[in-house]
Amino acid sequence: MIISVFNLKTVCRFVRQYLKFTKRWLLADTCNKLRLQNNTRISYSQLVLKVEADIQQFQSTTQYIDTQYVDMGGANNLGMLQHYSNQSNDPYYTTKLESCYLAERELAFLEWQKHSLENSEVIAPQLICCHPIADSPICALTMECLFQPKKYESEAIVELYQRMGQLTSKVSKLKGAKECEGVLQFEMEAKTKITRTIRYIVTKMHLPEAYEQAQIFMDKRQPEFVSWPVEFEKIKGFFSESSFLTDEFDLAKHYGLLHGDFKKANILCDHSGQLRVIDLQYYNYGARLWDLAFFCSKEKVNYGKAYNNFIRPLKLDESEIRIFVMLYVLATLLHVKKSNVKKKLHKNVLPALQSVINKLG
Repeated sequence: MIISVFNLKTVCRFVRQYLKFTKRWLLADTCNKLRLQNNTRISYSQLVLKVEADIQQFQSTTQYIDTQYVDMGGANNLGMLQHYSNQSNDPYYTTKLESCYLAERELAFLEWQKHSLENSEVIAPQLICCHPIADSPICALTMECLFQPKKYESEAIVELYQRMGQLTSKVSKLKGAKECEGVLQFEMEAKTKITRTIRYIVTKMHLPEAYEQAQIFMDKRQPEFVSWPVEFEKIKGFFSESSFLTDEFDLAKHYGLLHGDFKKANILCDHSGQLRVIDLQYYNYGARLWDLAFFCSKEKVNYGKAYNNFIRPLKLDESEIRIFVMLYVLATLLHVKKSNVKKKLHKNVLPALQSVINKLG
């Protein structure tokens, strides 16, 4: 009996989330490896041998490599291979297994970093190698291994955000960058709520269509606001009124390099403790404040704390605060449900809108 990839993915997710005993984690590991085999069309052992051979060829080393499979979650990858040596207890390389399309985007970013940035400007893992697996649509992207910080300080998050912004002048050298009417563009498949928001709103806020798309965004979420019609109309009105931003939009000031999926799970550190970003499939050129807005929404930071810890240190003007609020509301409502809409409204959305009203006086 052949188990479909979809069913395997469902089984693995169920085991990961609900069956937390050791033996069942082994079951999840077996399911994941079987899913890998279905996708890559070679056995797990063959896959490991190929990746290890690629690493040793790139590094020109005879150092012993021990590889372990790790299920790191994430919707876009099939898991990770962590590579160890007999000289260290910590992994020194990580291989990400993902579709070739997404790997190509990440590879472009990592090669740009390698060839266009100074060591002090590095914001992502060091690239080791990237190769397709047999005749499959899956690639193995091997990078320097990074680690989870002991604690995420808001000052360090803001500093990382600013470091990314300082690279904007070099983004035009990134593979796939195209200029259209004075604005850089990167092609992106809009397959998820996040990528659709980035493609149609975050990268087009200098155009009226972005605010039209924001209205469409809200219309699709109207069923979740059936008990909150007044608040729903208030949010839609805010997006409509924000369209004036197109008249004063300063591309050099408001636009730049953005990560797109800026959250704790995608922010790690190197051996020196310097924060870096991973999972670079969603990078683009657009309203940079999306990264901070998305971070605050994803990490469930209420608006008061978001303003004090992330916005106040940047000393934003009124138009920038309005941009942040718009993006913060969008990010907060990406996955709104009837069960959580009240909480999101009163802790995030309404305080954010009220802050703009107070500032505009």
